Order: sequence, then C-alpha cells, then structure tokens
Amino acid sequence: MVVGIAGIAFCAILLVVLGDHWWTGGWSLGALVVLRVLWLAGVVGAIAYVVARTFRRRVSALYAAQQLERSAQIRHNSLVNALQLRGAAAERYASDAATRRAAEDVVAHPPEHRPLAEMARWQRTLFAATALAWIVYIALSPKPVWPSVARFLGAPWPAPTATCLTLLRPGSNEVVHIGEPVQLVFALHGRWVDQTRLEIVEESGDVLRRYASVVGPVEDIRRGATFTLPPFETVDDLHFVARAGDGVLRGTIHIYPLPAIADLVITLIPPAYTGHAEEATRTADLDVVAGTTARAAVIANTPMRDPVFVFHGGERESHVRMRRDVQDEHAAGVEFTFVESGEYSITFTDPWGWPVPEPSRHKVTVRSDAPPRVDIVVPRRGYAVDDLVYVSECPELVVSARDDFGLARLQLVTESNGRIARRDIWEGADATQMRLRTSVASTDVGVVPAEPIKLWFEAADGHVALDGRDVSQIGRSRSLTLTVDARPEEAPEEMSAQQPSGTPSGDGDRASGDAARAAGDQGQGESDASSGDAPGSQDDRQVREAPDDTSSDEAPTEDSPAEAADSDSEVQEPGPDDPNAGSDDSPAPKQEGAGGDSQSDEAAPNEEAAGGLEREVEEFEREFGEDIERVVEALGDGAEDDQGAGEAPATSDDADEVDETGADSPGVAPDGERPPDVDAEALGRPAGDARAKPPIKAVTLMLLRT
Repeated sequence: MVVGIAGIAFCAILLVVLGDHWWTGGWSLGALVVLRVLWLAGVVGAIAYVVARTFRRRVSALYAAQQLERSAQIRHNSLVNALQLRGAAAERYASDAATRRAAEDVVAHPPEHRPLAEMARWQRTLFAATALAWIVYIALSPKPVWPSVARFLGAPWPAPTATCLTLLRPGSNEVVHIGEPVQLVFALHGRWVDQTRLEIVEESGDVLRRYASVVGPVEDIRRGATFTLPPFETVDDLHFVARAGDGVLRGTIHIYPLPAIADLVITLIPPAYTGHAEEATRTADLDVVAGTTARAAVIANTPMRDPVFVFHGGERESHVRMRRDVQDEHAAGVEFTFVESGEYSITFTDPWGWPVPEPSRHKVTVRSDAPPRVDIVVPRRGYAVDDLVYVSECPELVVSARDDFGLARLQLVTESNGRIARRDIWEGADATQMRLRTSVASTDVGVVPAEPIKLWFEAADGHVALDGRDVSQIGRSRSLTLTVDARPEEAPEEMSAQQPSGTPSGDGDRASGDAARAAGDQGQGESDASSGDAPGSQDDRQVREAPDDTSSDEAPTEDSPAEAADSDSEVQEPGPDDPNAGSDDSPAPKQEGAGGDSQSDEAAPNEEAAGGLEREVEEFEREFGEDIERVVEALGDGAEDDQGAGEAPATSDDADEVDETGADSPGVAPDGERPPDVDAEALGRPAGDARAKPPIKAVTLMLLRT
C-alpha cells in the first residue's frame, strides 16, 4: 500500500509541473497554494486509511485456512480440522494425525490464486510508470522542472521559462564602487535566442535606459551575453531587468561608496604650562603649540579595516595604527603629540580591501614657546650715553616683561668686579600671568661710590618639556651701568665758548634772541623738508656726548619754554659759582642750515629709534588709557589756574615739565630728543592759549618717561 500511495503522490506533482509549464506565466500564487493543500490532504488521507484498515480488519486463522482449501481444492477440510483440534479434548490423541494430514494436503495441492501478490504487483507497476514519466519529461521539457517543483513546495521563485538567464558577474564576492564602470555577464540556458536585452529601471519599475547584446560564447560559457555600463550608471544601487526569449531575470547590484572620511573631530590638549583648556574642532588644518596632544575621532562612510594615522614631518614619516571601535566598525581613534610642523593624513581600507583614493593631507603648524621679552621702560633706551645712569637722576628703574603663556619669575641681575648676583623681585605662583610691570628703587641696587654696577633684568617662563622636566626659558633685557657718583661739572668757559657770536645775554636783548630763534625755526624747517630727519638731532646729541662744546646751564625763558628742554640730554645743573644761575637769559640755539650733512647722517638711526618709540607709546596707551585721560583732564584744569598767575619766568622745573609734555610734538626727534627751537605751537596748544588741553600722545610720552 505504501508503494502505491507514493506513486500516486509523485504522479500528482508531475501533473502540477505540467500545468506550470504549459500555462502562460505558470500557476499563480493562489493556485499553487490550493494545489499544495489538496495534495497534502490526499497523501495524509491515504496513509491514514491504510493504517486504520490494517488495525480494524484482522484476518482469522480459520478464514485463511478455508480460503486456502477453496483455492487449492482440498477436500475433507483437513486444514480447518487441524486448527479446530487446538485446545479441544481430542487434541491429545488426534492432533498429530490431523496436522500431518493438513500438511500433506497443502503440499499435494498448492494454491493457484494469490490476492495479496496481485495487489503488490499493481502498486509496483504504478510507481514504476510514474518514475518513468518523470524521467521522460525532464529530458524532453524545454523548461526546467525543478523550479516548478520548488514553486509547488512553497519557494518564491518565478515561473520557469524556455530560456533561462543566470547572472555570473559581478559575483557575490565582487564589489562595485560609485563611479566605476561595471560589466554584467549573463549565462543562457534552454531554448536558443539571438539577442539579450538589458533594462535599467528605477526601484519603482520605470525603465530608464535600454541596452542590447548579441548572444555568443563568453569566456568559458557556451552561450552568454555581456553588458559594459558607463560610470554614470553606478551612482546608486543598480536595478535591472534582463530579457532573452521568454526568459526574464530581475535583480539589483549594490553600489558601495569609495572609502572616505565622513566626519573628523580633533580634541586639542595643550601643554599644562600654557594654562589653555582642551578644545574640540572639526577644522582639519591645525595651528598648535609644540607639545600639544591631539585626539582624533574618525567616522568613515564604510566599515574600516587597518586605519592608520600618517604624519609627514620634514624628511621623516610616522605611521600610527588607529584603534577601531568594537561597537561601531565605522569609527576609529588615535592620539598623537605634535612637536614639529608638517602634514598628516588618515588611510584605511573597506571590507573588500579597497583603499582610500588619494587621502587628503592636512597642514599642521607647530608654534614654539617663545622666551619672555623683558624691556627696561625707565630709563628708556637712548636716555644716557653708553647706558650710564646716575642714581640722582634716575631714582627708580621701571621694567616690563611679557610672555606668550605666562611668567614664572623676574630677577634683577647685577655684575660688579666680575661677580654676578641675582635677586628675585617677582615670582608667579602658577606661571599664568602674561604681562608684568614693576619698579625697583635705584638706591636698593646696592651701588657704592666709585664702583659702578652693571645690571639687567631676566624673566623666566613656565616651559615644561614633554618628559615633565622644568626647562624654563630666560628672556634678558638690555644692560645698564648704574653709579652713585655725581655727574662731572661742565666748565663755564667751555659753555661760553659754544655761545654763538652776536647772541644777546641780557634781558634788554631778548628781542634779538627771539629773532635769532625765529631764524633758527625757519632754517630748521627747511632742513626737515630736505633731509626727512628731525631737526636738532645732531646738536642735541652733541649736548650729551660733548658737554664741553655747548652751553646748557641757563634756564629757559618764558618766551621759549622748549629751547633747553632736551628730553634725553643730561643737562648740568648750574653750580653755585655760575654767574648765570637764576638768570632769565637763554642762549640762542646753534642752528643748522637747510640740508645739513649732520642731519642726513643721523636719518637712519633716528628712524629706527622713532619706530621703537612709537611701539612703546602704543603699548603704554593700551595698558594705561584711562589713567592718561585723567591726566589730560587734570592738565587742562591746571592751565586755567596758571593763567591768572601772570607771565612769570620759567624755572628749571618748568623746563622739565615742558620737556615731558612736548615729547611727541612735531619738533621731537625720532629718538625722543627735542631741539631747542620748538615753540608753544609745536606742543599742540594754540599760541597764546594756556587753557587748551595738551594732546593725549604728548601726555602719554610724559607719563612713559616719568
């Protein structure tokens, strides 16, 4: 019975395959479901019937003996008698004889009709016929059989066709990147066709473009078709439909992006001594301080393999393997310390071994920590010849220091008789103060008579090496020579020898002095126009370098308050024996003709000094701008009070004040010196108006020098 049921079941499947092949488009999905349910119900029902019939209708021994006697024509019921004697009273003496007689009858008369054998033969014949039908149809069918069988069993396959197409390339282990040309190779089976068509469709099924190819041998394939698509087709997933005869193949080729960095976040950690906080940036080009540590977090557009951070610095190249994120294959990180300028790039491959094409190189500018800058503000540069400073004239030394990240300490360094001594005058707790301005009394330096001391200032920053060692950098100021000795007295005869001939010395000749001064102003203006140098620079330098050749012991008069107020010249105070002490007479200044040689020779150094002075003024204004405004207001108020005091003769103190306020007037030389022929208008005030406020820059210079 089992063989018969199997034959019937396979025969039913063959009928379903025939319908799937000959029906246009094959069985629909719903029809296949119905046929599958009916087939399963029939098979299960047949098996259940056979099992139930076997257990419910059992054949007895007497019935079987009777059927044998009838089929073999055995008389006297020998078989039935032998069975009935079992368990009877006559079994002891008649059973052996009855059994022997039944056996002889069976041997003498074998049965000719075998119903069970005939039934088994019918089942085997049915199964063999079904198998033969399967073999014949598989061999002769123009369409493949097994896809129909799979569809009947529930596989979501398309209906088989006479011509079958199979995509060979790109294979499952091949990858296509964006912008690459792609080659599609199809293998054809079944009915012969001459041409294969390829349609590029959208995801919705709309046809975008069509291509055609002739069928022929392709590499090791007897029948195939090849299509080479241009790069513009591989900008996104490629959906296609291939047609050959009645064969149709639909598919999608996944297009992968070229490996690239999708996001880059760099956290910059400056050295601790700078005092700067961490900073996160997405700017690839970096400008950092030497010793800065960078933590780069990279996000790629594809899973990364073998990410490497490459730094190109000078002639060497460093490769650092990046750490991949175990939870995200698209992420990786690296930590790198920059000690020199250069360029860096990040390389990796995708899961198929395709590297980053031409990785971008980003610039890294590493700035070194500059040593501190130390400047002696008072006395300013050029104040004294050979930087020889008298304690009596400069009671206080003012020094300013700055650093790009922070000052650690400021020291006063003295040198006397070959011995160098250092003294801390300021020390920072955490080396974060970037600017410092302080002063030291000249008397505290420890100068003794007849033993001048050479001194300078040194500032140290808080620079720390990469290994943690303290490697502070030292900045040094210019050197000064400080002495407590008195300035040498200038001989009166030497000063009178420098008096220009015809210069009046009394009060009655003041008009002549004014005329000489006016002539000097005109000649000096012509010299300025011709040589571009500040007037009087050569004469004033002679006042400092050769005190015996000029007369500077007379106080300036009221009419010419700036004639003897040289801002940087070291003028001798009048001695007790000087006949001109306390006099209002002021000698006429020595004049230079237009285009004098001395002015042209001094042009270059004066221009350089003017640039340094201008920078110093701008820095002072930025730092003490509010204080300067208050001083200007105070000077304006004081001018009103002075107006009612009358036209008193100028004293030596007045000359010093004029010298301070007029340091930035148009008549001031580039190195800070003012010629003696500057009038009141050059100070920034209108002539005859004592109440006008002085210009801010003039006040700035006055405060800077004092």
